[in-house]
Amino acid sequence: MELSGVIVGRRTEGRLRRTLAAAEAAELSYDHPGSTLREGSIPGVADRWFALEVRGELAVAAAALRRWVPHSGIRARIHPTNAAIEVGATLLVVAPFGPFEMAVPDRIVAVVDEPTRFGFAYGTLAGHAEAGEELFLAEQVAQSRLRLTVRVHARPATLSARLGAPLVTLLQRVAARRYLNAWAAEIEGWPEPAS
Repeated sequence: MELSGVIVGRRTEGRLRRTLAAAEAAELSYDHPGSTLREGSIPGVADRWFALEVRGELAVAAAALRRWVPHSGIRARIHPTNAAIEVGATLLVVAPFGPFEMAVPDRIVAVVDEPTRFGFAYGTLAGHAEAGEELFLAEQVAQSRLRLTVRVHARPATLSARLGAPLVTLLQRVAARRYLNAWAAEIEGWPEPAS
């Protein structure tokens, strides 16, 4: 079953609905859900951390994450557009690459909603070129200071991903930095709280 196929041009809403329906019926393509929230790494699985400290409040960071702002950094859109951040939610990350578009199926496997931390991890589904998960986490580290983290636990799931591993690693690094920069710009662009 091909869920994350690359096509020329943009997908129609009907095609997105069909791809999402197939994703909802798919299983996770890896066996370590929630691993990006735990310490340590997993043998055979790349563990990549990207972090950025910014001025801001956790409520603003959480609101931006609920609106999928980090994904705007890679010009991706989320389908469905109102996808809730809740365990079990299935979604497509639809990203353009020049004249091509890729729809990547993911399922939210963990949510963190605590007084000093907010975030989620989503995992890959059957049909994804990678097998693993990605974490987006905001943590209050001091008054009006946040640490934004993107963490990836993944390995290639297809022959093309294995052959292109150096390129995939580079693309993950670029995407993570763009996620963080878009998220930070949204947080720091909000007005300062009244004192």
